[in-house]
Amino acid sequence: GTAADALAPAGDIPEAKRDADELEVRQAVKSISSVPRDSLEDAARGIAANAARALSCEFAAVLLTGSPVQLFVADEGWRPPATEDEIIAALLPLSNAIADGMLVEQDLSTSFFPYRPLGFEDGLVARCVVPLGGDGSLSMLVTAHAGSSPRGFTHLCLRVASEMGAEAEAVLTTLRP
Repeated sequence: GTAADALAPAGDIPEAKRDADELEVRQAVKSISSVPRDSLEDAARGIAANAARALSCEFAAVLLTGSPVQLFVADEGWRPPATEDEIIAALLPLSNAIADGMLVEQDLSTSFFPYRPLGFEDGLVARCVVPLGGDGSLSMLVTAHAGSSPRGFTHLCLRVASEMGAEAEAVLTTLRP
């Protein structure tokens, strides 16, 4: 440590932890920027899968608004026994909630958006919804923890989600007609 380290306030985050966090954010962003771009579908599914892995989430999806609305759910992990249309119907109301930025619900049992099949009763415990396109006008990246391993999102998780969202927006923008 340097003299500056010795003078740092006791409450500061240790440099090693900060470096590890930065690395985690960079790796998560890189995982998004390196998704296959052969098709919009491949890219969106890759984004959902990488977001699920980076955030240790059991559910992840990219919802593209517009005409038609398109849903891409990560292939591995938790999936409700529901049709694609039912999942879309549960996610669309969230687009208003993310007009001003990321929506984080650490306890879905108290959610203002308890829409099935993606509610607390369905097995999800916490949710993070990142708008893509600034106000979510393009789409959203949804990640959630399932009750099989109940936990919320840490401050680092939210930074990772936000940075991944910005990169996902850039990737999807290049692929949308």
